[in-house]
Amino acid sequence: MAYDMTALHKNMYDNEYCCAPIMFKTGLDLEEEECEIATTALKGLCGGMRSGMVCGVLTGTCCMISYLAPEDAGEIIPQLTAWFRETYSEKYGGYDCADIKKCPEDVVKCQQIMEETYQKAMALLEEKGYEYE
Repeated sequence: MAYDMTALHKNMYDNEYCCAPIMFKTGLDLEEEECEIATTALKGLCGGMRSGMVCGVLTGTCCMISYLAPEDAGEIIPQLTAWFRETYSEKYGGYDCADIKKCPEDVVKCQQIMEETYQKAMALLEEKGYEYE
């Protein structure tokens, strides 16, 4: 099932944010909430914690899930991370930011990863009974 990506796309094209806060802010937008302090703090996760480590899309999405589904995050996040590792390790030779960015076309690739990861997160949330427009 395809989920509406209006909120994600709005945040992706807002030049104020990078990968991790984009994913988290999209979750806030689904709940029509704002938390500028948390969104700003998540900028520290961009670019693999600013050091090429674990992809900020993944860490930001984990934060989004923790916000949207605090009671079920302990079950949903491991499913998401397993999917992410399997999907992107095979495609890019790893799931760290540095692995992913070794390949050309960073911006397009990162946007695609955000879209795919958002779709997967929404599907996992739906499986647990969460619904978002």
